[in-house]
Amino acid sequence: MSPAVSATLADLLPEDVEGLGEQIREHLGKRAPAIGWSFVQTQATERLREALRKIDLWEQLAQAWVTIDRLRAYRDPAHAPAGETAVVPLGKHRLGFSAKPVLRLKVGELNLPELKLTYAARAAFDHATLSILDGALVAVAPGDCVFSLELKCGEKPVRPPWTIATIKPPPEVAFSPAWKIP
Repeated sequence: MSPAVSATLADLLPEDVEGLGEQIREHLGKRAPAIGWSFVQTQATERLREALRKIDLWEQLAQAWVTIDRLRAYRDPAHAPAGETAVVPLGKHRLGFSAKPVLRLKVGELNLPELKLTYAARAAFDHATLSILDGALVAVAPGDCVFSLELKCGEKPVRPPWTIATIKPPPEVAFSPAWKIP
């Protein structure tokens, strides 16, 4: 399912993921070699960014929007006749989603143990208007949004949670194919 507008979870990642190198060193424990951890952090951040570039931000949001309880009525043809588009305005609302990238790093000849991360995002929208056709989300006109993000290694935060100031999304995002309302 690809939206016409492109954005990935990597677009929300800060330039430097402070604390990632330290987390890798802790993950290695006594096996940690004597190396420049700031360099390892830079390389790990780039690998994380590559993994997050594969996850479309708008698809994550669409997947969250279709689970909103009030949209379930739009699966019923009596509520939303076939072939007719329903325009559903949402006021202020929050959506959440997460990704679980795994970093595989190698230092010299040493393969480091996999680093299993959780990248959790919360989006707070001032409003959004959804277009529903035949029981599926076909487009959204999102309002301004603030993202709160958290990055963890296991249960331990890699860095303190951060907030990205209000983001001005595009006026409309279309989904093709559409996202079925479960």
